[in-house]
Amino acid sequence: MAKITSITLSYVQAEDRIHFASLLDDARTVRMWLTQRLARLLVRALANHMEKAEGIPLPTVRDAMMAQEQAQAVSNIKPSRPVVTDPDVPVHLVTNITLKLSAEKIGLFFESDLDFQPSIVLDRTLVRQWLSMLHRQFETASWPLDVWPEWMIEGNAAPASSATRH
Repeated sequence: MAKITSITLSYVQAEDRIHFASLLDDARTVRMWLTQRLARLLVRALANHMEKAEGIPLPTVRDAMMAQEQAQAVSNIKPSRPVVTDPDVPVHLVTNITLKLSAEKIGLFFESDLDFQPSIVLDRTLVRQWLSMLHRQFETASWPLDVWPEWMIEGNAAPASSATRH
């Protein structure tokens, strides 16, 4: 298994996909495509998990707290050097993302035609930061934002970077 240590996201209009440039723990880089369909499923699953993990039954209270936590996570994003990949290296289409969910950590395992499965484990703050970067790509792509919960949109008002070190 190859662990991802850093990801840079960018929207590529000609492909209408999000490009992942990923740095692995063994210093290799991998390029992957994320389709709108799969990105929407991922956002829905991560947002639902974050809401359930919060454990607050009243939606209005939960949404206010979630927006505040999201804004705090976004304001704490520390810009890092973007992952640079060789443009001649093939880009692999992500066909599925398996999630391993716990209250404090979320593992994402990216399935594609690679002979290995890149993965990343994020704590709750990093999940929020990663979702913020993904949200920015949805906006850049002009993809529908209906999958994003209100607390996420409100909490993303703080400036965010497109790259973060994990």
